[in-house]
Amino acid sequence: MGKYVLTESEIFTLFDSAEWKAEAIPTFPANFDQESGGKEWIRMSIVPNGDSLNMLSISGVLMIELFIATGRGPRPISVIADTLDSYLQQRTFGTTQFFKSALGPVERDRDNPILARAIYSIPFSHFGVN
Repeated sequence: MGKYVLTESEIFTLFDSAEWKAEAIPTFPANFDQESGGKEWIRMSIVPNGDSLNMLSISGVLMIELFIATGRGPRPISVIADTLDSYLQQRTFGTTQFFKSALGPVERDRDNPILARAIYSIPFSHFGVN
C-alpha cells in the first residue's frame, strides 16, 4: 500500500470502529452528498499538504465538516467537536499521528440552507519507514 492509501485506511479504521459507531454521528467521506432532514452528521476530507520525513511519509490536515439543523445555536457543533477530540487529538492510529484541533465558526450551509456547518480541522503526520 502507498502512503496515501495507508493513511486513508488508518483514519477510516477509526470511523468504522464500534466505539465511533456507538456515538451515532453519521460519518461520510469527501464527495458524498448527504440528503439530511436537518440531522447531525459529518463529512471528512483527508488533505495531504505538508513536508514529510521521507518518500513514504506525508503530513496534512483532516478536515471534517460538521452539519446540524439551523437555529440550534453553536452547542451541538461544540459537542461534536469535543467528541472528535476525544477520539483524535494527540492520538496515533497505526503510523498516523494526530495533533491539536481547531474549530471554525458556525455558518449557514450555502448548499442546503436548512443546515448549519462548521469545519473541524486537525493536523496529522503519517510516518512511513524507508
